[in-house]
Amino acid sequence: AFAYENGEFEAARAFFLEMLRETSGRYFEVYFNLGVTYQRLNRPDLANLCFEKALELQPDNSALRHKLGQS
Repeated sequence: AFAYENGEFEAARAFFLEMLRETSGRYFEVYFNLGVTYQRLNRPDLANLCFEKALELQPDNSALRHKLGQS
């Protein structure tokens, strides 16, 4: 997360991918943060995949639904 805050988005991407592996993809926050990182890396396709997976983990998250245009 420190890398993201410092604008080091490639390093942040690597960190969040490692967190996905270590946590077996169980946490909404990891997918969400990876999605935001992909947005900053101008990869909306990958960002949306991450947001969709995050939504599977928290289907009632209205902020995320809004982000995906599913209000």
